[in-house]
Formats: sequence, C-alpha cells, structure tokens
Amino acid sequence: MNAMLTTIHIDTWDLSKCNLIRAGHRGVIAYYPLSMSTSIAAPMSSPPVAPVWVFGLLCVIFALNAFDRNIVGGAPAQFQFFIQTSLNTTDEGALLGLLSSSFITSFSICIPIFGYLAMTMRPFRLIALGMSIWCVAVCLCSLAKQANSFELLFLGRVLSGVGEASFQCIAPPFIHDHAPTNAKTLWLGIYYTTATVGGTLGSIATSMASAPDSMGWDAVFALEGLTMLPLLAVCMFGIPAAYDIPSGAKTTTDETKYLLQSIWPDTNDDDDRVKRTSFLGELWVVCSDRVFVWLTLAMAAMSFFAAGFGTFSVLLLLGLGMFADETDANVVVGAQGIVAMLLGTLLGGVVLDYTCRGLSHLRQYLAIRQLVVGLPIATLFLVLAIAAIPSRMWFLVWLFFCNTTSGMIAPVITTALFASVEPAQRGLALAMYTVVVHLLGDVPAPVVMGAIKDAWAPHCNSILVGNLVKLNPECAQDKDGLMQALVFPGLWLVGSIGCCAMALVVSTRALRKQCNASEP
Repeated sequence: MNAMLTTIHIDTWDLSKCNLIRAGHRGVIAYYPLSMSTSIAAPMSSPPVAPVWVFGLLCVIFALNAFDRNIVGGAPAQFQFFIQTSLNTTDEGALLGLLSSSFITSFSICIPIFGYLAMTMRPFRLIALGMSIWCVAVCLCSLAKQANSFELLFLGRVLSGVGEASFQCIAPPFIHDHAPTNAKTLWLGIYYTTATVGGTLGSIATSMASAPDSMGWDAVFALEGLTMLPLLAVCMFGIPAAYDIPSGAKTTTDETKYLLQSIWPDTNDDDDRVKRTSFLGELWVVCSDRVFVWLTLAMAAMSFFAAGFGTFSVLLLLGLGMFADETDANVVVGAQGIVAMLLGTLLGGVVLDYTCRGLSHLRQYLAIRQLVVGLPIATLFLVLAIAAIPSRMWFLVWLFFCNTTSGMIAPVITTALFASVEPAQRGLALAMYTVVVHLLGDVPAPVVMGAIKDAWAPHCNSILVGNLVKLNPECAQDKDGLMQALVFPGLWLVGSIGCCAMALVVSTRALRKQCNASEP
C-alpha cells in the first residue's frame, strides 16, 4: 500500500515520572511518512493543577511588588525634600517625575526579554533571578538616604523595574495554566486584587514612616527587602519540579521518542523541524495576531482613562467644591475605589468561570463578549457620576458602580489575551501587551491631562497661604473647564469599547471558520 503524509501532533504529559513531566510542551507539529494502516494517538492532557500555596506565594510576591511601587507616591513631599537637599536644586518636581518614570522605563524595556526567556528557562528560577535583582535594588534605595545620594536612589528604582519585569510576565501565565479549570479566572482575579492591597499598604506605610520621629522611608525599603528574601528562597529551592517547567519545553517521553524513531530513524531532539523560533520571530507571531492587537489597543485606551482620571480627579473635584480638602477627597474616593476594585476583580473572574463551564474551547470568545458588555456599562455609570455633580452622595454611588464594573476587566482581559497565542508564548504576549499599554496609556495620560487642565482651567493652580499649599480659590471660575476635563478621559472609554468590539468580530469569524472547516 502506498505511503501517505499524516500529521502527528505531540502534546502529552508523562504520568510515569515525577507526577506529570511534560513530554511535548509546545505542541510541535511535524510530518512523517506513514502507511495508511498505521495510526498514532498521543494522549493529551492539561498541565497539572498546582497546590494553593504556590498561587499564594505568587500573590504575596505581587503584593510586595505593588507595595514597592507606591513608596515614592506615599510620601512625595519627603522625596522632593530629599532630592532638593541631595542635589541642591530647585527642579525637585521634575526630578521626582524622573524617579517615578525610571521604574516604568526599565520595566518596559526588560519585560519582553524576560517573556522570551520564559519559553526556555524554568519559570521559578527566572522569578528568583529577577527578585534577587529586586532585593539589590531596594537595598540601594534604603542606603540612598544615609548616603544623601539621589543617584543611588535612582539606580535602585531602575533596577527594581528590571527585577519586577521577570515576575510580571511569568506569574499570570502560570496561574492560568495551573489553576483548576473551573477557577482559572477567579485565581487571576485574586492575583490582581493583591496589587490593590499591596499598593494601598505601601502608601500608608510610607506616609506613616515618614512622619516626624518615625523610622523614615529608607527603613521601609530595607524591611520590604528582608521580607522578600524567604520568598526568593522558596522560588529557588522549594517549588516541585512538576510545576517548574519552561513554557516552551520540547522534551519528549522515552515512549514517544521510540515511536518516532521507529517511524523515522533520524528523528531526534535537535531536529531542525522543532527548533525554537528566534526572538524576533516569536515577537512577530504574537504581534501579528489580530485579536491580540485589538485587545491591546482597547486596554491601552482603558489605561489612558484610568491614569488620566486617577491623577487629576481629586484636583478637579476640589475645584468643583465636592470635597473640603485633599485628605477628605483621597480618603473618601480612595476607600470606595479600593472596595469597588476588589469586588469587581473577584466578580469578573467568577462570572467568566461560570459562563465558561463546559465551554472551555469558547473561553476567548466569552471573555471578549464579557468585555464588550461590561465596558459600555462602566461608561454609562461614569456619565451618570459626572452628571450627578455637585451631589456628592450620588457622584460616589455611580462612581462605585463604575469602578466595580471596570474592576471586572483585569482577569478577563488576561484570559482573552492568553487564548490568542500558543501556551508557550503567553509570557511574551503579556510582556508586549504591558509595553504597549504603558507607551500608549498610563505614561502619556498624565502629561496630556495636565496640559488640558492648564488650558481649560487656568485658575486652578496652587498658591501658598501662610505655610500651607492650597488650591487657588479662583478655581471655581473655571467650572465649565473642569467639567470638560473630567469628561475628556471618558472619551477614551468609547475607543476602548470599539477596539473590543473589533476583537469580538475577529474572534467570531475565526470560530465560524473552524466550524465550516470541521463540516464534512
């Protein structure tokens, strides 16, 4: 009988060694000559479900990272004074902005590199490497105050971005791959809520430590570094081998090797057919996926709204007479925002897991559909909140619903992104998504919103009254401009909705194409 070409799809888990060792992790496809009477069925399974304590470890590390990010923002006056005295300069505001952006810059540059390395390196070894750099970074930051060196503090913030980049592109894909099938999005939701908790604690701890007769912000850096050390040790030595496997591993079981070699004797692990694609090749594959592109643009627009609104909302609301002072505004708006985001993030995960029960093959479509439904609702609540001004109560009520609905996005968008690429490319996809969101979203947003505020509300500057810095009382004259400035970032939500709708169209067409191809 004549030979024909038959596709062999290797994607198995070896149950005979170390409780699930990956055999053909990336789903390598090759073509081998087989006779028509030959049939091969390689068993396929999902990655093993990791213990809860492993997820907890990742959540605690993420909380510490978020804690660290908010240290500078928790005591801006203290850091401005440090910059002023250490450099003997009057440009402390610009240098404080440089200090904040240094983290984002190094983070954005390094995260694609770590995302690519995650395809061939053990994930927890890579996390341990990054967290080692992070510990060195916070040590430098803690020494900067005693050394009276802004350069040392700046170097520490740059290195902290490098260290955190290794973690951020590995943890979400790991949770998605190793969480129970019916709770994947829920665990992602829990993971993202830890950032809210950690960031809030970082701001509070730094502001308290910077008070007179307290230990100072340098001690906060030192304490968080000491806290990270045992977590680093667990990542390095305490993770079972079954869960510390590279996402792009291409090892095969002895049985599969024997089977392939019996069919094609020249088959081996170094075969050119299964060589790993280059960094640029993998990058092109990820960035050329249309669903990935539309979702990334949607979240960049969403991030622009969140950063712009979050940076200037307190100032604009003070100008509209909604709050008595900054403390009043920060406590009230911040408290309801934290509760709403925590509730929304967990609720978003529960809803998606519920709708995906028994429909795991439709997970991407259902996630995007949830975004297309949720974003317009969040926009409606934002419009109602702005329309309720000057009623403080109704403004906070509608803003709470807006924040809750917006909080449902984080775990859902991550699920949709992961479904748009191969499992081995999830770390790289998350890295590129993060870079684009920073470049088009939260980095330019404060600059643009600041320029708009200055142009539309020129009287809303700060003045010195005695020894206190206060908002100019003449700010009330710019009420119309303040309202327009509040509405402007909301327009980016409309763009985000449009991009999500395009992603849904592309996903729907792909599903229909698959259905048509499967029909006889």
